[in-house]
Amino acid sequence: MLRIGIVGLGLIGGSLGIDLRAKGHYVVGLSRRAQTCERAIAKGAIDRGSTEPEILRALDLVFLCPPIGSILSVALDITPYLSRETVLTDVASVKGEIVPALEQLWPHYVGGHPMAGTAESGIEAAQAICLRMLPMFSPQPSTRQVRPLTVLLA
Repeated sequence: MLRIGIVGLGLIGGSLGIDLRAKGHYVVGLSRRAQTCERAIAKGAIDRGSTEPEILRALDLVFLCPPIGSILSVALDITPYLSRETVLTDVASVKGEIVPALEQLWPHYVGGHPMAGTAESGIEAAQAICLRMLPMFSPQPSTRQVRPLTVLLA
């Protein structure tokens, strides 16, 4: 079992949470609104939720799932709370600026994309589909082999 964090509990973050919990992983969520955390818990997407980034301490893996335009600023906000060995990944569909910036910011960054989604948005649209639609991770030449990804893809 991995301890996983999801930052941004919308369609993709919520769907990841549902699938990850179904696989037996412990999942926490970080959202700007407490109400979103409560809805994500009720929907079964996360075990615990918070509006405070301290919830991301001592995790194996953290998914960045905010809107694409805020991924870098959110990453800057949360990395001080991550354990040194935490793997950080994202669900952005466009990698041009994100990959180089996150590789510089975090030594255990692996780019990702769930290759899933719908026209809907928000936690209410989350559904158990994302992890069935691999490939999910897009490692760069500089990416080291990291245990949490091996466990997820096993």
